[in-house]
Amino acid sequence: MFPRQPITTVTFAPITAVPDGLSEGREISTNVIGRVNVNGKDKDLEFRIQARLDGDTLHVLGVTDFVWA
Repeated sequence: MFPRQPITTVTFAPITAVPDGLSEGREISTNVIGRVNVNGKDKDLEFRIQARLDGDTLHVLGVTDFVWA
């Protein structure tokens, strides 16, 4: 993820409920806040999430933008 930053994590608050509209084969979109930690420094970022349920597999894609300074 960050080649010169060997310790990088992203954490999200626990999901307490399945979002409305999540059903077999249907894609839903939502936003969530994730805490990104690079080299011991935290930053909260908003992620755009797309999720789709296919059988017993949940596909999730999260995207965010930030300035690396």
